[in-house]
Amino acid sequence: MDDLIFPTLQGLFNGRVYPAVLPDDPVYPALVYQYVGNSEEDFVNGGGLIERFRIQFKIYAKEYDQCYALRLPTMLALRELNEFIEQFIDLNDYEPETRLHVWVLDLAFRRPQ
Repeated sequence: MDDLIFPTLQGLFNGRVYPAVLPDDPVYPALVYQYVGNSEEDFVNGGGLIERFRIQFKIYAKEYDQCYALRLPTMLALRELNEFIEQFIDLNDYEPETRLHVWVLDLAFRRPQ
């Protein structure tokens, strides 16, 4: 999925799309994604296995409005990756220690192996 995520989102975040953690001294807004689950399922037609990736995306911004404004374009871009998307979490948060606003999207994607 990494080969799909970065090209899909890099334009929204000026290339600031990172797996797992933010770099030291990041520029905002930025997006971090991490895999929070992975499983294999039988394909409906019995034609093999399908891999199911559950991925959590976190949008970081200094201002709430900027964080919120990136939520919908991020979601729409991710929905274009494939038709089998499930949404688990869609919430905002604030990290007082970093003084950053965060929007969390937790999604599952299916991909044939």
